[in-house]
Amino acid sequence: MKKIFSLALIVILAFTCVAYADLRIGMLTRSAVSEEDFNSSIIQQDFQWKKMKGDHTQKNIFVFYDSIPQLLLALQSDKVDEISIPEDVAKYLVAINPDYTITCEMVTSGMDFVFGFMRNDKGFELQEKFNEAIARLKGNRKLEDLKEKYIRAENFDKLPPIKFSNFEGAPVVTIAVTGDIPPIDFVSPEGEAAGFNAALLAEIGRSLKINIKLVNITAGARTISLTSGEADVVFWYTVMSDSPTQSDIPEDVIISNPYHSCTSTLHVRKKN
Repeated sequence: MKKIFSLALIVILAFTCVAYADLRIGMLTRSAVSEEDFNSSIIQQDFQWKKMKGDHTQKNIFVFYDSIPQLLLALQSDKVDEISIPEDVAKYLVAINPDYTITCEMVTSGMDFVFGFMRNDKGFELQEKFNEAIARLKGNRKLEDLKEKYIRAENFDKLPPIKFSNFEGAPVVTIAVTGDIPPIDFVSPEGEAAGFNAALLAEIGRSLKINIKLVNITAGARTISLTSGEADVVFWYTVMSDSPTQSDIPEDVIISNPYHSCTSTLHVRKKN
């Protein structure tokens, strides 16, 4: 009888440990905050968790990865229990892969997506021009139309190719895209920007009458692409208004006004 009781107690304790064990959560590398500092700062944040499945607390361990493919590989190989990504990206991944499911929602006061430039004369000039273009696209609702067509689309694989205008004698602006946050920053299997990023950049090129040249990088190489001169502009950085300690903006980078925003971060895990 004592052996049966002891075995039952062991089983109960085992399940209890599994239920309340800290989760390992993968996320894209933050440009201005180390993994260690991020984990230290998030313990102090009072995030509101919704649709909880698992022990989602500030004690969970966040692990940085440089790209979405690396995040998904870590998820598949059980190096992380979940991945934490912007809501539009999570909905896209679940829509194209039936093996994934959304487990919970971390509500924030907003995550803005912005362009990044070097903090120098050229960067300030580009910042001003891009802000003008964003304002025009918002004013004529073209930006909202692009979001409906490319971010909230139901058939991502049937979207038309993007055509860039060519202005003879106009300056060439090199813009780094990652493909790491589809469908916002999307690169096709053939290695071409083919979603919202390309559509928005094509419109900005036409608005400013400049020629756009794209280069592919990973999320972790965004700032390096600017400082090395490989790119004049990085397509995306993120700004979380309620979490200044988790800034994605390095000191030597300036940013544009937002061109897209998310109101929450969703966690994705394997269905099994």
